[in-house]
Amino acid sequence: MEPDSPRCYADWSKRCPRCWMHLPLCFCDQFEPAPVTTRVVVVMDERESRQTTNTSHLVTLTLEGAEIRVRSRHDHDGVSVAGLDEPGRRIWMLYPGPHARVLTPDDLTASLEPITLIVPDGTWRASSRMIRRVPWLRGLPRVQLPEGPPARRWLRRPPRPGALPTLEAIGRAMGILEGEEVEEALARALDVMIDRHLWSKGQLPAERVTGGIPESAKAAMGR
Repeated sequence: MEPDSPRCYADWSKRCPRCWMHLPLCFCDQFEPAPVTTRVVVVMDERESRQTTNTSHLVTLTLEGAEIRVRSRHDHDGVSVAGLDEPGRRIWMLYPGPHARVLTPDDLTASLEPITLIVPDGTWRASSRMIRRVPWLRGLPRVQLPEGPPARRWLRRPPRPGALPTLEAIGRAMGILEGEEVEEALARALDVMIDRHLWSKGQLPAERVTGGIPESAKAAMGR
């Protein structure tokens, strides 16, 4: 999902625990979790949980019932799956490959059971290794997105042609399962995050930042 990138560990005491931005640039007040039937659970590689450029963490800001479970490389059990195998729900893993079938709107009408969508999150190598080493993940039915346009934008270097930032991949899946408004909400969250990152590095003027930059943030960051 997310491309390989150098480690960019941060002082998390100075960052919002929800949106992961520097505290003056927190944008949590711009979003309310959208009510959805599909439950999204991101299984995040431990290294991603320390990357300020990670995108998938925004699911908890934008989707009701979404959560993140971090998979430690030192945990022989892999990752906690407690509570994920809920009776009356279909469980699928969003991960492309030869054994994945394409997600379609027909999936909504094929059954009355709601869906739990498991999304591995890490570099391509790390997420593949995670699936191999966690038996519960390895046994899940896989779905993938239909062919579509290239990624709207990246904060990191794309790992390969056709790849998507994890949040955009989740957004497209939710667009199929929950509707266009939900997809647009996730796309906007990604835009706000990327724009504020770029502004903080002096690479984007404030007037072009999605949602704007608070005057208090400009003052706090000496801009």
